[in-house]
Amino acid sequence: MAELLGLAASIVQLGGAGVELSKVLYTYVDSVAKSEKEIKDLAGDVKLTCSALERVGETLKNELPAALTRRAIDDAATIKQGCEAVFAEISDIAEKRWKVDSDGKKYLSLLGKSTWHFKEQKVEHLRSRLVSLKLDLSLLLSVLLLAHEHARGYQET
Repeated sequence: MAELLGLAASIVQLGGAGVELSKVLYTYVDSVAKSEKEIKDLAGDVKLTCSALERVGETLKNELPAALTRRAIDDAATIKQGCEAVFAEISDIAEKRWKVDSDGKKYLSLLGKSTWHFKEQKVEHLRSRLVSLKLDLSLLLSVLLLAHEHARGYQET
């Protein structure tokens, strides 16, 4: 049970980290006019994935122990690891293009602006992985909710 609560908490925490990444990407879009649509789309995918992560995390926290299988817990952990990896790659791509001025404000370097188009293929690949992970999260959430209802039905009888 402690493992489950730890996993649920880390999934919710990852969702929060993804929200911050989404904010960075939206800020980034203000500095890169040419790639605005791609970055906005990526930020939107990150945000939706975070929403799904938070729903799965909350569902795991509130789940009846009888409704959870080892496989569901393992699947949740695997999906979480996949999201962490994609978020780290996206963050790496975005952060390398920022500089900090003497006032501590971030700005997009000229090199960062000019090299974004070289990363388009990588970003598209990451978006595809996010979409896949989001679908996995949605499926897992559906299975968890169905298992919860099934277990609750057994407890009531």
